[in-house]
Amino acid sequence: MKKLHKILLPIFLATAANHVMAYEIGGTGMFAQGGVEDDNNYSSNNEYDYTTARLGLLIDNPIKSFLNYRLSLGFERNAVSTPNGADNLYGLGMTHTFAFNLFKRPNLRIWMGPQIRAVVYKGDGSRILDISDNKGVSYGIGPEVGFSYRVNERLNIGTSLALVSGDLNFDDFTNSTSANSNSDVDGSTYGGHLSFSVTYNFDDKQSIFSKNSN
Repeated sequence: MKKLHKILLPIFLATAANHVMAYEIGGTGMFAQGGVEDDNNYSSNNEYDYTTARLGLLIDNPIKSFLNYRLSLGFERNAVSTPNGADNLYGLGMTHTFAFNLFKRPNLRIWMGPQIRAVVYKGDGSRILDISDNKGVSYGIGPEVGFSYRVNERLNIGTSLALVSGDLNFDDFTNSTSANSNSDVDGSTYGGHLSFSVTYNFDDKQSIFSKNSN
């Protein structure tokens, strides 16, 4: 798992650096709820609930007139309710969305596309930027639909909903001596992710609402 963490961090940094000149940059928040089916728990009680929240940065980049690339980076908290108790995971999350326009007007854009997400977790909130002692990793993919509304020439607000399935692996540090499971939780995940955003347009000639974007 540590090798995977060392691979993910350079991807985080390289991807962020590659898009600092994007046209729409702002803040975003995400709230999610779902379930985990633990493959390492051989009892009948191997399905857990999770609740996730994230605050971070959103970059919305118009690639073509019909397509936007959306990158979200942020700090994430994931509370997983296992039979041993609640595990609170804190980490760095990254989400990629390729948003194809379904409806586009001067002040409103409705879009849909695939979302890909990855998160590196720590076991608690301390030393969150230190990746040498990580507790878990999560990734997922699924469809996302959303809309963006232009408040004025520079300010945009938006929201989206994604249905994500994937995988979650972390050290179950609440109790590593359970008779029916080992110290790791490793299973498939499914859930709904609701996001909100406020972005600022740095180049009105290349706005996400512009008909002339590339």
